[in-house]
Amino acid sequence: MKRRGRNVEESNSSDYCTAESKKADAFLKFVELTSVNVWGSNDERKKCRREAFSMVAKFGQPALFVTITPNTDNGMSIAYYSGITGLNSLFDLEYKDMPDNLLVETIGMKDYCASARLYDRIINTFLTSALGWDPVYKCSTKEGGIFGNVRSYYGMTETQGGATLHFHLLILLYGPPMTTIQYESKSKLEKEDFNNTLQLYADSIVSNTLPSRPDLVSCSICHENNAFEPLPVKSKYRLKRHSKQQRHDSVNGGLREPLLAQCRKCKSKVSAQHLIRRSLIDCRPTDWPDLSQKPSCELPVSIRPLTNTELEYRYIAETKSRVSVEEARNIINEREKKLQYKEEENSSEEPKNYIPQTFLPCTKLPMSLFDDLSRLSRNVKDNLIDQDDVFKYFSIMSPSFNDNRLPCEYSKYIISALAAVIQGYYWQPCPCLASSRRTNSSNTSRYCYPKDRNCNTKLGRKGILLESLLGHEYINSFNNIILQTFRCNHDIQIFLGGVEMSEVIYYCTNSIRSHSRKHTV
Repeated sequence: MKRRGRNVEESNSSDYCTAESKKADAFLKFVELTSVNVWGSNDERKKCRREAFSMVAKFGQPALFVTITPNTDNGMSIAYYSGITGLNSLFDLEYKDMPDNLLVETIGMKDYCASARLYDRIINTFLTSALGWDPVYKCSTKEGGIFGNVRSYYGMTETQGGATLHFHLLILLYGPPMTTIQYESKSKLEKEDFNNTLQLYADSIVSNTLPSRPDLVSCSICHENNAFEPLPVKSKYRLKRHSKQQRHDSVNGGLREPLLAQCRKCKSKVSAQHLIRRSLIDCRPTDWPDLSQKPSCELPVSIRPLTNTELEYRYIAETKSRVSVEEARNIINEREKKLQYKEEENSSEEPKNYIPQTFLPCTKLPMSLFDDLSRLSRNVKDNLIDQDDVFKYFSIMSPSFNDNRLPCEYSKYIISALAAVIQGYYWQPCPCLASSRRTNSSNTSRYCYPKDRNCNTKLGRKGILLESLLGHEYINSFNNIILQTFRCNHDIQIFLGGVEMSEVIYYCTNSIRSHSRKHTV
């Protein structure tokens, strides 16, 4: 009886534990399900990883990996979104209304709501305009985007170390093989045709070459045209500079820019940054107004007048931010009258609309005033290009309808200057010092800057190797349209499938910080 009693008690205890276990299992299951929706949690990363690989299994491997870092902590847009400009419309923004840079950066870091709104607006604009995706029908538009017709995409947002956000995007296109097995099954002739088409496609969407062509500049000493020939890119240029080098300036040590080119005639050695500065000096527009005098017109006199069709389009576009059509017409007409100004017609008593630049040490061609064959820099951001008035205007101001009205030399200079600063990795200190599968050392640049040169685009073991000419050793690849429109750092990689595709998916999902954007058709 006692044994039977003990058995009965053990049986009751077992039943009791089973009931408790069921409750615990249900609770843990509830926690697991809810944690999937917690931003940045491990379960959410696993969920996004499963979704990404499921999309690859259904539609094929992604062809492009795009990263874009919107400028949400500096510039006129964040100043407008935070309300410190006091203006009612983005059309009213002018350079003279720009607050102090320190104030804008402080507001951008503290006003999270304004930064998030601006980030969301930029990403939505990128997806609908640049990517060519219809958010209503969840498919690619008939015209497509700058990358072609998109079959599907998967996007993730990552928080960087400076608390700013950037966007990772896996893009699947129509046309490429869905898997590596399909590519390997092609005949030799089909592979050659596909590889040639892929190289042409790569050159059409991404470039390493600045429009100003630093590789073709003349020598500042002997004035020989197309004077420079490349010097070897030594591995020590990619190493972290130690304290002893910072105390003195040796042949190529210290804080001097590495010498990567030599003049064929006078044998003078120069840095890649010097070639970029020389190319920008040669193509810089000469009729840019002196913005330090706060003229009423902040555009050059060589700007093209609006056609009747463009004027009507401007009326329609600006009506959305005005009370009526009449108000929009009056504001636009007054704005255009400033551009029709002739300096000789203005009396000396009235303020001038256009004030040409004079010789000012800090604003008038700072690159030509302080340039050197191999500069000794005291600041990481001391590259002279960001001190130029034309660059400061277009890096701070939002994209405008007036950008298309500028002469061709402006587009050439703007793209080159933006790429040199935004897409350029400055040499001091060596950028992105971290251990990676490329270097396996924390004292070496993980992106291998300065890069090795390539005479033309070719297909390598790890993917597409873009053309990289003399003077572009520190320039990251860029797209002209994205750079001129969004004016922010971005990166475009072309995939051939295999292990790299899986590594990128793991990399993106491990650093995810918010809801992913996924659309398939």
